[in-house]
Amino acid sequence: MLLPVKKKKKRRRFPRQPHWTHEFTHDCVEKVKSLFPHLRAEGGGFLPLKIGITNDFAAFLTEHPETELTLDEWSCAISCITTRQVYLQRTAVAGIPRYGLDGLPAGQVSECDALNARRWLAVREQQKLKMKTMQEQSASTEKTER
Repeated sequence: MLLPVKKKKKRRRFPRQPHWTHEFTHDCVEKVKSLFPHLRAEGGGFLPLKIGITNDFAAFLTEHPETELTLDEWSCAISCITTRQVYLQRTAVAGIPRYGLDGLPAGQVSECDALNARRWLAVREQQKLKMKTMQEQSASTEKTER
């Protein structure tokens, strides 16, 4: 007798806070861009960020309480930035430098981190192909129904 297979619940890597709306996230990323322009890459997007950069930002906030970016806003922006396609493509190469808040190199992308980025890119590519297939099937179904 076969037992029913339980579906695993999808878990997000970083749970999004309910107040992290599209507009809120956009505003947070814009604040990070204006506060730390040296973390932007030439072709757009951001440079690979140092591991533990959030701890550095917390220390930065202590030293600069007048900063118009909260730790929550920082976390929201970083969550968005580090899951973008361009960022994942940059971090998919082991050995390239990571950067700290000061814009200076602070470590390198490890082989493990590069592999993880490549996995996320592969998952996204599979999702794109699945959506494209579904759209094509839907379009062909509509044509036959006419």
